[in-house]
Amino acid sequence: VTPPPDPIKGGHTFEGWNPALPATMPAYDLTVTAQWSGEAVTVTFDPQGGTVNPTSKTVYYAAPYGELPIPTRTGYTFDGWHQSGAGTLVTAEDKVWNGGNHTLHAYWKANTYRVTPDYQGGTISGPWMPYLDVKYGEPYGENLPNATRFGYTFNGWFTDPTGGTQVTSETIMNQASDHN
Repeated sequence: VTPPPDPIKGGHTFEGWNPALPATMPAYDLTVTAQWSGEAVTVTFDPQGGTVNPTSKTVYYAAPYGELPIPTRTGYTFDGWHQSGAGTLVTAEDKVWNGGNHTLHAYWKANTYRVTPDYQGGTISGPWMPYLDVKYGEPYGENLPNATRFGYTFNGWFTDPTGGTQVTSETIMNQASDHN
């Protein structure tokens, strides 16, 4: 039996016929089925400002992605791997339907941290909580209170009791922990 040309199927590699083609034509009908394997595809991980290891892995077309790395980024919680743009969330169980090398992008949620002002012997008045919750990478906002202390002038909020950097409503919160 002369075998036909190898068939072509996008994203797959032809592995042969099952059962194997006989050397001579049998005296009965014979059905053979093409056997395929998914083509190897490289997926690259774009951590979007974080770090990830490994930075890429080999996956196979029509097979699950398998274990995906978990990136890290100061001040943020990883929110999954997505296809480009506002693309679809990709999980370890999802099958690879992209027939070529491609990139998955990390999505992040900014963490919220509790900031507790130290009044240094002063007090505040008005409807203000003794703390404020601020998202990492965002301004402290308009909720910074004014403090009063008898015999003193309030000069604002600072990162250290005896100096430090002044913190205003426009200051970007970049300390990845609860703090004073």
